[in-house]
This record gives sequence, C-alpha cells and structure tokens, in this order.
Amino acid sequence: MRATFSIAAKDISLLVRDRPGLFFSAAFPLIYAIFFGSIFSGMSSKPASGIKVAIVDLDQSEGSRAFARDIDDSDAFEAQAFATRDEGLDAVRKGRRTAVVIIEPGFGKGLASPFAGEPPALTIGADPARGAESGMVEGLLTERLFTRFQAMFTDPAQARDMVRTSLEQVKNDDAIAPLTKGVLTTFLGQLDAFATALPEAMDKESTGDGVDDGEAGTFSPFKLTKVDVLRQNDGPARRPNSFEISFPQGIAWGIMGVAAGFGLSLVVERTRGTMLRLRVAPIAPASVLLGKALGCFIAIVGVMSLLIAVGVTVPAFSVRPASWTMLGVAIVCSAIGFVGIMMISSVLGRTEAAASGITWAMLTIMAMLGGGMVPLMFMPPWMQTASNISPVKWAITSLEGAIWRGYTPAEMALPCGVLLGVGLVGFAIGSTIFMRRAEG
Repeated sequence: MRATFSIAAKDISLLVRDRPGLFFSAAFPLIYAIFFGSIFSGMSSKPASGIKVAIVDLDQSEGSRAFARDIDDSDAFEAQAFATRDEGLDAVRKGRRTAVVIIEPGFGKGLASPFAGEPPALTIGADPARGAESGMVEGLLTERLFTRFQAMFTDPAQARDMVRTSLEQVKNDDAIAPLTKGVLTTFLGQLDAFATALPEAMDKESTGDGVDDGEAGTFSPFKLTKVDVLRQNDGPARRPNSFEISFPQGIAWGIMGVAAGFGLSLVVERTRGTMLRLRVAPIAPASVLLGKALGCFIAIVGVMSLLIAVGVTVPAFSVRPASWTMLGVAIVCSAIGFVGIMMISSVLGRTEAAASGITWAMLTIMAMLGGGMVPLMFMPPWMQTASNISPVKWAITSLEGAIWRGYTPAEMALPCGVLLGVGLVGFAIGSTIFMRRAEG
C-alpha cells in the first residue's frame, strides 16, 4: 500500500512540476468555462443585448426623432445615427453594424394619423450573415411600434387627437373616392365618439366592469420592410449563399493547422539535433529560417487555394468571390500573418509535447476570440473588443471582404495591414528567440 501511495505522490509531483501539463489540466479548462459562460450568461439574461444597429432618419419629424430616441435609449440596441441611406447600408455591408433601421419619409405623419394616408414605414437593411440577430432586430422594432400605438390608444387625449387628425385629412383629400370617403368619415366619426367616451370606459374597467382588451394587439397600422444588404459585383446585387458565408471560417482553421504543423516541425528539428547539423553545414542560419518560413507560406497559400477551388468548382457550394484580386490579396496577407504565428509558436515550448499543447492552446484561444468557434455577434461587448487582438478575426474579415462583402482596396487595408504587421513582428521575435536557443 505504501508503494501505491508513493507512486501516486510521484506522479502528482511530476504533474505539478510540468508547467505546460498543469496549465492544460487546470488553467485551460477554466479559460473555456469563462469564455462560454460569458457568452451564454449574456444570451440568457438579455438575448439581444447590445445589437449594433444604424439609424437613418429620413423623415426628420417630431415623431421620427422620438422613435429614434426610443431605439437609442433601449438596452437591446447599441445605436449609431447616420445621415443618409447609403451611409447606413454601407455600415452594414462592411460588417460594422448588424442592421440599419431606416425611418422612411412620412413616418411621423403616418404615426399621428394611421387611419388615413400611408402608414408609418420602416426599412430594415440586414446583414445576411447574421440572420438570427437581424431577426431579433425585426422583432424588437415591431414590439417598439406596438408599444407606441398602445400608448396612444390608452391615452384618451392622444387617441382623440389622432382620430380627429385622420378625419380632417380624409375630408380634405380629393383623391379618395366619394364612396370610400363616406365610409371612412362615418367610421372615424364613430371612433371619435369612442375616444371621447374612453375615459369613462377606463374608469369602469378599473372597477371590474370593463371588457377585455386582448384584441387590441391584433391592430398593426404600420409597414415594416426587411431587405438584405447585398454586395455589388459588376452587375445586379445577389444574396450570398450559406457556403460563401461559412467558407472563411473553415479556411481559417486550415491556416491554423498548417501554421501549427510547421511550428512543431521546428521544435522537433531543434530538439533532435537537425538544426545543429544544418548550422554546421555551409548554410547561413538566416537562410534556414527563411526556408522554413517560405515553406510554411507556400503550404498555407496552397491549402487556402485548394479550399477555395473546392468551393468554386463544386456546384453544391457555388462560392463566387466578389473580387478575385481582393481574394488573392487576402490569401497572401493571411499567409504572411500566420507565418509569423508559426515562428512564435515554435519558441513557446522547449519540448515537443509542451510546444504542441501550447501552440494549439494559443490557436484555439485566437479562434474563440476571432469568431472561428462562436460568431462575434453572440459575444458580450467586452469580448467583441478583445477580438481585435486575434489574427483569426482579421483573416476571416479579409476573406469575407473578398468573397461576399465586396470590400474595396481601402476597406481591405485594415485587415490586411494587421495581418502583415503580425507576420513581420512574429517572424522577427520568433526567429531571434529560436536562434538564441539553438546556439545554447
């Protein structure tokens, strides 16, 4: 029995001394728990908390401004105002906003007199890659509109003003057919009498003598139109299919796999003496590392090209890039960025096992933060901000921009610039540390 306890104590001691192993046994599961717990807690308490929307008020009336303020004050939205329709749509197309809420001209007039003329109209321009979230936007806006109409009908003064305004418009509108005008005039006159008697009815309701008002919610005197914000590709706009939206995430995992493989190969060559034999040969050390970097670059480009070729040639996928030129730029920049990640990963552990675990932990965290596992829209605001440090996010953004968002060169500059910076800095730091260890 003593031997059994001794062996157990020895193994526990070895685990504690093995810092990478201890990290993956205790710390890394905690990171997973915190990551998904933060996401799910935010979704359960506020399913649509902080949805980023753009607001474009084309009506500029008192009613439209009040409705825009209502959206801005809501905890469900993170609103940003834009002056024109094109600016709002462009913010959604570039992925900065989930949807744009366009308050159409005549909204305030229609809100004040829903029984005459055109009803108040809203247009929702939605990002097709965020179907679930844009559906939440539509539902929440519908709720806000019903709330405003409910307030009108439960306020006798507002109800009378609204009905009388509508009645006056009907009487003065010569475009309405006489028979229709007569019907509307009679109906609105009776409704005016009802609105006048409403305070007495509400008093009776408060004493239990009133009638059930459950049918009031079936009235919907507004127009809500939902459209997809689509890219232009030298022709008519079209909706991206699901594979065009999902392929960038899949390609990102392929990039990470290649980078991890080359990073571990450098560790293996260092620990098994291959690098030492290469250094005593008539080959400059810099040439060895550059050769490794070039091989990694070519492999990443090859994998990305293969995956894109499958998406383009297989009819079931029908991936049609918006710009082949921008796609080529995205491929090159992503490859350079992850060559730098490869060099950093090659110096994170001194043994093969430690390097393997740490490399995949680092890449997995990058994927979690960068939208490779859970879409960024479902993350809490602080996590969406933290995602900017993940190269995976910028690789996915550049690929989306080239495949279906239709980014211009100016719009591609940010994600590609970040990837190039990560690649150059990562290669410089990783190669410096690697050579020092090899010399030791």
